[in-house]
Amino acid sequence: HSCAVRLCALVYFFAFLGNVIDGPVMWLLTPPDGGWESSELIAMNKIALLPALIIVLRPWFWPALAACWILWHPMRMNGGQWFFFGWDQMIDEIGFLTCILSVTLTLYDDIEVESDGEAAVVEHVEEKK
Repeated sequence: HSCAVRLCALVYFFAFLGNVIDGPVMWLLTPPDGGWESSELIAMNKIALLPALIIVLRPWFWPALAACWILWHPMRMNGGQWFFFGWDQMIDEIGFLTCILSVTLTLYDDIEVESDGEAAVVEHVEEKK
């Protein structure tokens, strides 16, 4: 299920990147709602690219995915008329569910799949000095 977490992170990455590229034009035509300036939203999108990239590379680092979800939510709510399509809300909902899925990656990080397809729990034994 790390592929599903990475896929969600890629969706976040390209959504934030799209806002960085298209945001100046979008918010020039229709200013954002909620008291945000377009420059603030663009800066927030630039910052949000980093946690999305971290999750693509390390899907078990769920705090970065939670940061993406937290940064996308005000973007969708305050972005103006450009953020009232169905997929914008879907990114918000799927991002929340993927945060939960990503947490399970950290819970089961001691399970390895062997070449014959069976899962085995690897015990981490500390050497006594």
